[in-house]
Amino acid sequence: MEESNIVIETSLEPKTMRIGEEDKSLLASSAKWANFISIVMLICYGLALVCIILWMIAVAVAGFSMYDITGMYGAAGAMYAVVMWPVMIFALVMYIVQMLPAIYLYRFAQKTREAVASNNEAAMTESFRNLRGSIKTTGIILIASIAFGILFSIAMVGWFAIAM
Repeated sequence: MEESNIVIETSLEPKTMRIGEEDKSLLASSAKWANFISIVMLICYGLALVCIILWMIAVAVAGFSMYDITGMYGAAGAMYAVVMWPVMIFALVMYIVQMLPAIYLYRFAQKTREAVASNNEAAMTESFRNLRGSIKTTGIILIASIAFGILFSIAMVGWFAIAM
């Protein structure tokens, strides 16, 4: 019978990974694009938030007036305002939550630029932490969106079944 020698390494030293010049160039390019994308996303979400806030103000004012934006008088206008508030608050919350991946992406871009320029390992670790945050938050939002879509579809089927 032949004896086999099994070697188990128990080194406590961390293994290092070296980033070459081409890798640094690719990271710097990715950081530029991430910066551009995150800024555009933040501007779009910011404009959407402003629109939602203006919508909320318009509905609040219209709900208390005799004649509102829907052309309904009195109680019908007030009822429109009451029904729209949950929708507007939900939209407001969703846009605020959707800003999180853009913020993480922006931080990733800034930290990556800093890390590449100064060969700062701590900044690179922080940049990857922000990239993970962006991807993780996007994934959670995606799962929640799919769940809400399924829930809404079931509710609509139920509503149509009752209406028939």
